[in-house]
Amino acid sequence: MDFQIKFLEHQPRDFAGRFAKVGGATMQIRRSQLDGGMRALVNLLRDEAPVRSGAFRKGIGYRINQTSPLVIQGETFAPEPLATFIKGGTKPHDILPRRGNVLAFFWADGPRGPGTYFFPKVHHPGTKANPYHERALQRWRPIAKEVLAKMAKSYIAYTFQ
Repeated sequence: MDFQIKFLEHQPRDFAGRFAKVGGATMQIRRSQLDGGMRALVNLLRDEAPVRSGAFRKGIGYRINQTSPLVIQGETFAPEPLATFIKGGTKPHDILPRRGNVLAFFWADGPRGPGTYFFPKVHHPGTKANPYHERALQRWRPIAKEVLAKMAKSYIAYTFQ
């Protein structure tokens, strides 16, 4: 959904100057408010992410960037390429040895009992997609609305005092 906001002011230079002056003064406030919202999103992403060793969850984080005097943005990141494989799933594929001629791995339920097994290659059946990020974003939506409302109110209050 697209939307536009238009400001109609009789003295546009004064209005634009007011916004530029306020931009720097409120940047720390907006950064702090955005930081709280991004922290909440990362906690939800970690909560929804799959767990094996916990390393993937620990690798999920965020950063806040100021792209201009008036623009601040937050973005999340996760360990790649694992995040892409988890979110999109994988197709069935063969796994070949990188070094040497055989693959070696521990197989707890192997045909001869638990132990190390050796194969020239194995066929992986693929993995089902896990859209953990979409579930986290759905849960975060009400929090994001609150954060954006606070940011807008504080900016407006500071601009028109």
